[in-house]
Amino acid sequence: MNNEDLSTNSNSNEISFIKHLFNWKYYAFLLGVGFLLLFSVMQTGYTTNKIGPILLIMAIIITSNYKANFWKKVLMFFASWILFGVLGISIVFGIESLGLTKSTNQDKNIIINKMIKRANKDLPVMMDNEFKMLKMRFRHKDTISMYMQYVNYSKDKILLEYNNDISKLKNELLQNELKTSCNDNNIKQILSKNITMELVYVDKSNIEIANIFLTDKLCQPYYKDK
Repeated sequence: MNNEDLSTNSNSNEISFIKHLFNWKYYAFLLGVGFLLLFSVMQTGYTTNKIGPILLIMAIIITSNYKANFWKKVLMFFASWILFGVLGISIVFGIESLGLTKSTNQDKNIIINKMIKRANKDLPVMMDNEFKMLKMRFRHKDTISMYMQYVNYSKDKILLEYNNDISKLKNELLQNELKTSCNDNNIKQILSKNITMELVYVDKSNIEIANIFLTDKLCQPYYKDK
């Protein structure tokens, strides 16, 4: 075999490699994944971190379908994984640039910490003759906890009024807060960020009595301006 034949064979293999790497069938599948991701974001407001394994599987598939020796298969794997990775990242950033995604956990943490720091500057403060707002803190993931104190009563005395049925107490507290707090502009702003408000009630000795949760979903029927 002369040099010209070797050159022709090499060019043929190179074209075969490139053709396989850019086979439209694989990119049609990737486009389908992009549309599914877009649909998921429109439904939930969140992107997914599961696209990485999908791209890895696609790289494995395109490599397994490539008929060549071991080293060319290795080259095909890394070339396809890098190419799919770039396209996958582009799809994710493209969807996020549309403004369809909700706040990330990092964004929420910044919002929560700013609100808590601002609010705690003015606390504790008496709300009325019976309640004092003690403090706010970041107690759970995506949750702001607000501590309310019964300044005149012990836990036993409060529960006695409800026949020691804490569920009755919690239900009454929740209904009162839904009617009064849901239309507070600050509360609405917090809940609109998919942040949950937890109200923790303690007695005059700071013994915890009960806690309730406010969410945007619970407050929806109580919003005056929907």
